[in-house]
Amino acid sequence: MFYRRSRRRAVWVLAIFVFCWPAQGFAEFSRALPLNRFTVSRRALNNTAGFYTMPAALADDYFDGTSPMTRVKRHFMAARRAGVGYLRCAFAWNGIEPKQGEFRWKFWDNFVSLAEQNHIKIIPYVAYTPQWAARNGKDFWKQPPRKPELYADFMFQIAARYRGRVGAWEIWNEPDNKDYWTGTPDEFAELAMLAAKRIREADPNAVLILGGVAYGPSKFLQVLITGYHLDRYVDVVAMHAYPESWLNVPMEKIFEQWVPAIAQLIDGDDSGDDLWVNEMGYPDYRYRRNQASVYGGEVNYGYEHTSAYQANMLFKMEVMALASDRVSLTGWYRIDDFPLGEKRLGGDLVNYHLGVEDVAQRPKPAFFALAFFNRLFKQPTLHLRENHTRAQDSQAILEVFQRKDKKVIVVGWLRSSRADEVVDKSGIAEDRRTETISAELPCAGARLLGSYNARGIQLPRRSRVQNGLLQNIRLRGDQIFVAELSCGTAPH
Repeated sequence: MFYRRSRRRAVWVLAIFVFCWPAQGFAEFSRALPLNRFTVSRRALNNTAGFYTMPAALADDYFDGTSPMTRVKRHFMAARRAGVGYLRCAFAWNGIEPKQGEFRWKFWDNFVSLAEQNHIKIIPYVAYTPQWAARNGKDFWKQPPRKPELYADFMFQIAARYRGRVGAWEIWNEPDNKDYWTGTPDEFAELAMLAAKRIREADPNAVLILGGVAYGPSKFLQVLITGYHLDRYVDVVAMHAYPESWLNVPMEKIFEQWVPAIAQLIDGDDSGDDLWVNEMGYPDYRYRRNQASVYGGEVNYGYEHTSAYQANMLFKMEVMALASDRVSLTGWYRIDDFPLGEKRLGGDLVNYHLGVEDVAQRPKPAFFALAFFNRLFKQPTLHLRENHTRAQDSQAILEVFQRKDKKVIVVGWLRSSRADEVVDKSGIAEDRRTETISAELPCAGARLLGSYNARGIQLPRRSRVQNGLLQNIRLRGDQIFVAELSCGTAPH
């Protein structure tokens, strides 16, 4: 059985809690399980300058192990062409253990072997309760198991089977989303703590990931971290992001507010965990002309939710994650689109239009945007906090990075418009916003090598380097500006 991606509109308030720690509080900050670092970790940088290479992974699902191996092989080939080294997917409990004690490993044994042959590291999440383990038969797969030990025992089995071959395990998926977990935060905390311990019994070196949350720093996540200190049982706290589609949230808010808020929760509990945005997406589809999905989501401009703008959104989200200085890994969901005749995805058509390849397995603009991002940032990169020249009421987002090879990358765009800023509510309004800005460069003697769009297509050079600035950066609402520069040896 395959479980479709779906969202309900959620309104959440970030509450602020004040805790009084006991005088002997140092013991309160000890970890419950040893901290194991993932292969790449921002929290374990091996250089003092802060240069980091952030993996941009892909994610998909395989219908509980019923997909043909030809699809799996094609996905690994697509990942390699896009410069991707990590793949996140579901190892569904209900598909592997449909009857208690009876395991169907064949598909996943082949899957793990193919990943190794293609030099792709897989990051599985394990979720979805089998009917035999559920409390009742209705929507059994998203119920908490009748005994949390049942899930924990399965996690021991799967971690032991793939020990040394699969290095990380994510405990459930979107537990704050009623479409995937109908239990309480308290029930999930108990399940996750038991599972974490059993995984480590099977594989002491395993990296443990808290099931990615759908709604950011919500009350659900706060209970898990401030109430149960669940981050001290895992090594990574993960979140998901579907801005301006399933979530009626501007893309920039995810990285300017949600990411820092979750990072603050982690820091406040002193667990040392990394933060991932291991599932994010944006469809080239709209439910209505002015509505993104069946759950809502405002659409303002005609270019939004097109394949070209999907590429822009992918590139912008990857750039903002890299510029956050906290996100250690991202994952784009998904690889391929599906024909409308595919019934296992349900009636929400957003599910059919999230891929970087179309229904004929041809690369979409988003594929080239992902490959371009990975080409630009495949080596250690430092996010620079420089001064930029712009108007006081500017809507420009501008990020400047310096790579270890001294190349400088400048990326700019105009932020997503708020609903109160767009009078025309038809969904196909014309975006007439433009801005011209300048970016301060980190070195003297910089030379502009090229200007590009999100797909890596070279654009006419209208910008110029003068007086330590990249000047005449022209921004429009429907475009992204990317510049690559060489840097002289003399510091600014």
